[in-house]
Amino acid sequence: MRVYLDSTHYAEMFFASGSLTAHINSGAGDVNLNPAWPTYNATSMQWVRIREASGTLYFEYAAGSTSPGTWTVLASTANPFAMSAVSFRISAGANTTVSDTARFDNISTV
Repeated sequence: MRVYLDSTHYAEMFFASGSLTAHINSGAGDVNLNPAWPTYNATSMQWVRIREASGTLYFEYAAGSTSPGTWTVLASTANPFAMSAVSFRISAGANTTVSDTARFDNISTV
């Protein structure tokens, strides 16, 4: 899941090999905000979001079967670029025989 200004300015939550992390690129190269790569848990991390508030970008996850419960911050950073005209991209894929699924719920500008 990526929010981006252009090809060198982006913020993303990245799932790989059973782990979850947050990356940013403010134009000077990709930075992993959570290099420990916490283990992804399909029960407690059913919902993910990137949220901006007061100049800070938050990468969060929550549990919940039909709607998110309490949000937990995976990582946060000062806005790496202007958040006024960004695009959003979600993609899913697998490098194993197991299928991956990505579902889009909503986008809010409030």
